[in-house]
Amino acid sequence: MFLSRAYRAHPEFMQGLRDQSSVATGIAAWGLMTGVAMVKSGMSVIEALLMTWLVFAGSAQLAAMPLLAAIVYLGLGKRSRRADAPPG
Repeated sequence: MFLSRAYRAHPEFMQGLRDQSSVATGIAAWGLMTGVAMVKSGMSVIEALLMTWLVFAGSAQLAAMPLLAAIVYLGLGKRSRRADAPPG
């Protein structure tokens, strides 16, 4: 829709592209670094993408990763117990 010929014909469209191109490389680098850190902390690629789409603050994503990793670690510890083992 925004890439239709009518929008691209306006000089403001090209001015906006030029203005945003200077910050786009920094945003891309931050996104790549955050994504790699999320996957390295134990999240799947799908979970990392969902977190990127749902959480808009990149530093909040980095702050939440250790908490999510701790929750996953504790959750896996509970699930690894055999079903017939006594509790405790």
